[in-house]
Formats: sequence, structure tokens, C-alpha cells
Amino acid sequence: MASELRLEDLSYVPFSEKPTTAIKTGTWKYVEPFYQNALPPCAAACPAGNDISYGLLLLAKGQVVEAARWWRRRNPIPATLGRVCPHPCENPCNREPLGGAIAVSMVERFLGDVEGDVVPQPAPPTGKKVAVVGSGPAGLAAAYNLRLAGHEVRVFDDKPAPGGYLRTGIPEYRLPRPVLDREVQMIARLGVVFQQGVRVGRDVSFEELRASHDAVILALGFHKSRALGIPGEDHPHVYNGVKLLEQLLAGERPSLPPRMTVVGGGNTAMDVARSLLRVGVSPVVVYRRTRAEMPAIAAEVEDALAEGIPFEFLAAPVRVVMENGAIVGLECQRMQLGEPDASGRRRPVPVPGSEFVVPCQGVVTALGEVVDLEGLPADLGTGDARQASTLLGVFVAGDMADGAGTVTAAVGSGIRVASVVDAFLKSGGLPVQAPTVQELWPRQVSLRRKVEFSNLNTAYFRPLPRPEIHHLSPELRRGSFAEVVQGWDVEAAVQEARRCLACGTCNECSNCLYFCPDVAIHRVDGGFVIDREHCKGCGICVQECPRSALELREVTR
Repeated sequence: MASELRLEDLSYVPFSEKPTTAIKTGTWKYVEPFYQNALPPCAAACPAGNDISYGLLLLAKGQVVEAARWWRRRNPIPATLGRVCPHPCENPCNREPLGGAIAVSMVERFLGDVEGDVVPQPAPPTGKKVAVVGSGPAGLAAAYNLRLAGHEVRVFDDKPAPGGYLRTGIPEYRLPRPVLDREVQMIARLGVVFQQGVRVGRDVSFEELRASHDAVILALGFHKSRALGIPGEDHPHVYNGVKLLEQLLAGERPSLPPRMTVVGGGNTAMDVARSLLRVGVSPVVVYRRTRAEMPAIAAEVEDALAEGIPFEFLAAPVRVVMENGAIVGLECQRMQLGEPDASGRRRPVPVPGSEFVVPCQGVVTALGEVVDLEGLPADLGTGDARQASTLLGVFVAGDMADGAGTVTAAVGSGIRVASVVDAFLKSGGLPVQAPTVQELWPRQVSLRRKVEFSNLNTAYFRPLPRPEIHHLSPELRRGSFAEVVQGWDVEAAVQEARRCLACGTCNECSNCLYFCPDVAIHRVDGGFVIDREHCKGCGICVQECPRSALELREVTR
């Protein structure tokens, strides 16, 4: 008969002397958590490849200079982009239902304006020489990144000063020239040499450029306007929108008719109309589709309307109306929207017998632009997946490569082509394709997993409104090229950065550590580690992570 079991016979050790770590619970699990930063939706949508959430995380901690330096590690013109980018990053922002999307453009603008040691230092010289043709956003980004890689870079441009369309096509009420000048000077201080007033094919031959450099990048933007193709457009008071804008932005004040019709619905049309208003002309915009289909940045259309500029939607030009050799109007035809065309927008279809005249004494064409390839070989092509042309060692970037037509996309294209050219100069070979801008991030992020709102633990977030953005009143705008959108001070910028949910990015909130029932998560310098011997794979840390910076994976033994 078994004897009765007595408590004093047990080998009992108090909890304080025998902690739970003595039990190797890690052998039980078939899944385990691991830290893996995921792709925030804002950064996934950024054509320039800004690692937005991490930059905002630094700013939220009050590390202003560090955040500004992070933003500039590949992007040379954040102060410019913060002012002119259509900020597609804000559309998918997970903060939207909780007080509104993060005003990324305003934060980027603030960080771009930060003074101090914010520019990375170049790598040691490689002895390789690169020529960049075009000093617009793509050319600036390519030159900046190749100089940081240690290469010698020269930029050739036919305009008096660097900047391309940033200088000749974007008015100062959107982009003040001192802002652009400062960012160009920062690039020049790295050692990039700018040779202005030099047109390839006129002042230096293309073959001469190839012979004197190890690689050539063609970063030519959209500067050549399309024609209207209607009777009367050869009249001297029918103006090319790009050229007229360049004159006005250079400070020239040509004698212009008192009332002018601007034909087009893109950013050039908006910039022309709003600039004409500021020099005393009464503009009216004619566009063949509705406001919803306009390719212009929505905020620019809203500002034009706020400034009192009238629009004629669903109207297409038919002919320039003249009397005694002078323009008295633009005859237009009403349109209606039909089936979608190649652009995905509904095609405008003429309404028979609907002609009408818009009274005016001058017309400006702003129908979109194309790349001017005069002086370059006809068989270059527009670049393959590696942004390489048909000629060895010659690459393309910006509008010439992808036709995206935005400053932000041009910067991203310049960053990507710089990576390809750097690999070419170092190995003589080319990658299968140019990397995405996100693949060039210095920190490790799982690009295969984008964090959606449903992936967040929203129990830890509450609605918070964004700080107010101030604009000059319409009354003050009409006679001045003063900047319309006013910037934020450091308090507002930090406040906005703290609203960021840091989707997919560990911000060391310690939820995982606090909730782990096995005390298997430990803080280390720069984050956390998981004790695999004691983690039993319960997944509580993954569930409680507010930002989806943890995920479960199967254990492989």
C-alpha cells in the first residue's frame, strides 16, 4: 500500500529562488514572433522614396537635425518638394480616420528648411567621371547621389542658373527662389560642378561628352509645348505657356493684353493663370474636361478659384477670333464626356452646334509638354528597366525616362539611375533592373508587407487634428508673388510628427515587453530581443503591437 504523500517530502523551492525561466517553454511552440519593420502606406506611395515614418519618428523625439539629415540621405531637395509635391503619400495615410492624414508635405518642408549639419559626406573619390545633362529635379538627384558615392560629377544645362523647370516653370508664390538657391548650393558644396549656359549639341557635342566621361545621364524634362492646331494660333498674341511663364518668372514684364484665355488643365496652365493675375492680366481658364479630370494638383486649382480666376469647363478651342487683325475672343465648342481613353479619364466628345466665344485679347497654350531632344542621337530610346539607353554608358532619368511629369517622380528617377550608374562604374555591368527607391533605404524593412489600417491595434490611438496650415488671403495674393502657404514652426512640426502612427515601424513603446507572459522579451540598446528558449509563441506581443512591427512565423527546426 502506498504511503501517504507528505508536503515536507517534496523538493520545494520558493518562486523567488526558482524563476519561471527555469522552464524552457520555447520548446513547445510551432510559431514564434519576430521584429520586422513593415512598409508604411505613405512611404509605399512616395515616388521620391522618402522613408517618411522613420523621419517623423526622429522628429517626434525632438531630434530635429537628425530628422532633417535622415530626410536628405538621398533626397537633395526636401525644402523644394515640401512646397511643390502633390503629396500622394497623404492619400493612403492610416491616420485619416483618426483626425486626418499627416501633413507630410508640411513636415518635409520644415525639415528641408532646417539649417546645420544635415547633408551626408561623400565617400572617398573613385576617380570616375559622370556627366549629367539637365539640372532639373532628376539631374539634381542623380548628381547628388553619385557625388555621395564618391564620383566626380559635372552638370550641363543651357539655362543661366541650375534648377530646370523648378526655376523656369514654378512661380515664387509656390517656390521662393532663395529656397531653391539654397538647396542647389548645398549640392554644389559637395563638389558637384554646374556648367550653365551650355547646351549639348550646340556648345559641346554629345560624342565629346561621352568621350570625356565614364557615364552620361540625360535628365531632360518636359519643356517643349504642344500646339493648339487651330486657325489663328500663329497670331503674335497667342503665347507659348512654358516660354511666357519663363519670362514672367525671370522678372520680365512683357506688354500683355488685358484679358487672356489660358487653354489647359495641368500645372502649367494653373501656374500661367495665377502668374498672369499677379501682373495685372485678367485670365480665364478653358479646359475640355471637368474639374474632376484636371491633371493639375488639386490644391493649385482650389487656390486659383479662391483668387477669383474663372474657369470654362467642358470647352475645347475651335479657332482664334480676330477683327481687323486683333484677337477679340477664342471660339470654343462645348464637350461632353464619353468612354475612358488611354489615360483612364473619360474622353471629351464635341456637342454639335454648341460653339460659343470666350472674349479675350490674347491666348496662352498650356496643353502639356514633351522632351526636346534636339542635338541628341535619334536612336537613344527612352531607357529600359535599368534606365539605360541603347548606347553603352548612357542613361536616362526624369520625364525622359518615365514621362511621369512630376517633380517628385523625377527625383525618384534620379535616385534610381544614380544607383544603376554607380553599379556600372564599379563593376562594368548593369543590374537586371533599376532598384525601387524603397529598396535603397538604409534601414531594413519588409517591402512585401504594407501596413493597412486593419493591421493596426487602434485601441492605442485616439483622434487628433493636424495643426492649422495658414495661407495668405486671396486679396494679398493677387498683386504679389509672395509665398502663399506659410510654413510651420518647430512646435507645430513636432506636434504633427507625434500624430504619426509610425505604421510598421517599432518606436519602442514597450507593449511587447509589458504583455509577454513568459518575460521572454528584453530591452537592449536600440530595441528589443526575444528569448527564444522561453517564448512559447502565444502571439500576445504581436496582437498588442500598435503598429504591426511584429509578426508570427513558423518555427523551423
